[in-house]
Amino acid sequence: MRELWPWLQPLKPHTGRLLLGAVLMLTTLLAGIGLLGLSGWFLTSAAVTGALLAQGIQATLNIYTPGGGIRFFALARTVARYFERVVNHDTVLRLLADLRTLLFTAITRYPINAAATHSSRRLSRLTHDIDALDNLYLRLAAPAAVALVTTLIAAGLGLLISTATAVLLLCLFAGLLVCVTVLLAQINLKHTQQRIDRIEELRLDIISTLDAHKELAAAGLMTSRGRMLLRDDAGIMAPQLRADRNTAVAQGLVTAAVQVAMTIVLINGLFAVQSGQLSGPALVLVILALLGVGEAYTALPPAFGAWGATVGSARRLNRESGPQVAPDKVDTTHFQAGTLELTNIGFHYPGQPPTVTGLSFSANEQHSIGLVGRSGAGKSTVARIAAGLLKPQSGVVTFPVTPDPDNLAVGINLGVSYLAQRTQLFNMTLLDNLLIGDAGASAEKIWKVLEVVELAGTVNRWSDGLLTWIGGNDHQLSGGEARRVALARTLLADTPAIILDEPFTGVDTNTANRIKQRLPGYLAQRTLIALAHDDEALPRVDQVITLGN
Repeated sequence: MRELWPWLQPLKPHTGRLLLGAVLMLTTLLAGIGLLGLSGWFLTSAAVTGALLAQGIQATLNIYTPGGGIRFFALARTVARYFERVVNHDTVLRLLADLRTLLFTAITRYPINAAATHSSRRLSRLTHDIDALDNLYLRLAAPAAVALVTTLIAAGLGLLISTATAVLLLCLFAGLLVCVTVLLAQINLKHTQQRIDRIEELRLDIISTLDAHKELAAAGLMTSRGRMLLRDDAGIMAPQLRADRNTAVAQGLVTAAVQVAMTIVLINGLFAVQSGQLSGPALVLVILALLGVGEAYTALPPAFGAWGATVGSARRLNRESGPQVAPDKVDTTHFQAGTLELTNIGFHYPGQPPTVTGLSFSANEQHSIGLVGRSGAGKSTVARIAAGLLKPQSGVVTFPVTPDPDNLAVGINLGVSYLAQRTQLFNMTLLDNLLIGDAGASAEKIWKVLEVVELAGTVNRWSDGLLTWIGGNDHQLSGGEARRVALARTLLADTPAIILDEPFTGVDTNTANRIKQRLPGYLAQRTLIALAHDDEALPRVDQVITLGN
């Protein structure tokens, strides 16, 4: 419960909805119990009345009142179940939305150098863990509470026969409740946690395999890699099978307990009927009503059997949104509009030699900077520091826009637009991909930037033009085209400074040279910092600095 406690706090704003859902769930169950019990009483009474009349004994039976009651319970059960599903699912969706907001808000408050490590894969795992919490709200808390109430109802039914019967039923169903909740959750805890952890590892392995499928196929390694993934999948199934076996045993225990309860009622009830304390139809009412009581327990084994997965998801989420470190501060005392300045910057990754030492330069709209160096010289590290994605261990960074020191996190406006080495296009239209750079960009501005990156003619030849789907299987771009789309998106951003890390990767020389000629005019009055492996791969800049000397 310590792991789950933080995720119970968001329940407070939805207390009314949760109570309403629990009441509707209980109403559905009570209507089912009433329907079974009254139907059994009515059929038995009708049979007894018919037998008496056949023997010439005068007997009467009011069929209208119980018939109306049966129709009422049937209708009430249907209506209550419908609204219970609507209310509970709506509440859970609202809760999950709140949880996503809380979690991702917490992530944005991480220090810059930590937040920069968040990847799309990590985001996918976090979303999966949040979705797993619907098991906590929808299948654990409310059903367990309803089962507890029905345990008391079972004891009340037993009182119609005798106090001893009521005590036996209370003990039986209370023990059943403990077995299919606490005990089952504890037994399956290890198995379900193992499964959820291994699924995450397998998911990452599959994604890596898909990313590298061309290289693996070319090397003839896809078959062996596939066998490895199948072996890992079989390893996941082993704890899952053990957990499923335990859950099936618990479900069988529910069935057996209900049968034992009915046997207890039948035996004790027959003595009560013989002594005249209870009528035969009333005994059938109690027996069939116990079937409805058992319905409250059937949903518990699958939910509590997966308790370990829910706890595991909560534990990972707690690590993500745990105690927050105060955000790193960025020195802004040397603020100057349009200036992007690094002063005596030093940075090293843990366990590695210093990547950058004592680096200083200043770029503005009248003075562009180019950084060149061999692979591993620290170019991309400098680019990320200049973009505000890494906090240097030493030195001062002056951004074109003064950040709010109380809200410094990845994604705030530092006045910088950054083209990273790796091109990432989204599975949407070309227009949608470009509008990520500037959501309010006009058609004129979009076509102008497409001309700068030598894509206007290509897009005009596409049948759907700007509405062509890219990034997926609808329209495959070449590496150079994808790079130029990403470059166009970066240039569209309305920021004082532009950072371009290897902007012409995959672009042929002639096309790159034409783009270089157009860039200075398009970037007039904007600050440019470009990075490349040598001078030839840079756009036109005023000063070139060599890293790694």
